[in-house]
Amino acid sequence: MAIFSGISVLRAILDTETDDDSPLSEELISQFRENIEAILQLVFGRIASGTLTSDPPNDTTGWAVDTGAGFTNDEHNGRTLLFTTGNAKGNMYTIDDTEAGNNRVECAGDNLYSDGVRSGDAYLILYDLLANTDGHDHDGTNSKKITAGSVSSTGTYSGSVSCRNSDNDGTEDFTISSGLITAVGSTPD
Repeated sequence: MAIFSGISVLRAILDTETDDDSPLSEELISQFRENIEAILQLVFGRIASGTLTSDPPNDTTGWAVDTGAGFTNDEHNGRTLLFTTGNAKGNMYTIDDTEAGNNRVECAGDNLYSDGVRSGDAYLILYDLLANTDGHDHDGTNSKKITAGSVSSTGTYSGSVSCRNSDNDGTEDFTISSGLITAVGSTPD
C-alpha cells in the first residue's frame, strides 16, 4: 500500500497477526506504518492539499509553488508541509511563510529540490508536527483555532436547551426552550 494514502487504509491489526506463532511479515509492518500515518492525519488534521505546479529552486529558499492553491498571506505559517507522492514522499518541512501573490509556501533553509521535490508532487498541509513544543493550544497553527464565545443576556426559559452546528459555519446554533439559563461570558481552558 502507498505511503500516506489516506485515512481509509486504517485497519485493526488482527490477533492472529501478532500472536506467538505468527511470523513478523512485511504486510504486518506495512500496516503498522500505515496506521501510524493515518493517525497522524487524524490527530493533526489536513488543512489543505494540492499539487506543486513547478519545480522548487535548487537552493535553500524552500519555495513550493501551487498556482491553484489560493493561499492567503501568512495562512499556513508554522504548520507542516508533508509530501505524499514523488521522490520526497514522507518528507515534512515547517512552513515559515505563506505568500498569496506568488501562490507559494516557504520552508526557509530547506533545499526542497535536492530532497527530490518536483512539479506534480502532491502535498498535505497539517497542523504543526515538527516545531510544536508546548502542546495543543488551539491557536490555529498547532491545532484547530478555538474562539471563545460570549453571551449577552440571561433569562428564564421553559422547554429544553440544545446546541448544534448543522451548517458548519463556525458558529453554534442554539435552541432554548426550557430551564433556567444564567450565562456570563467565559473562556474555556
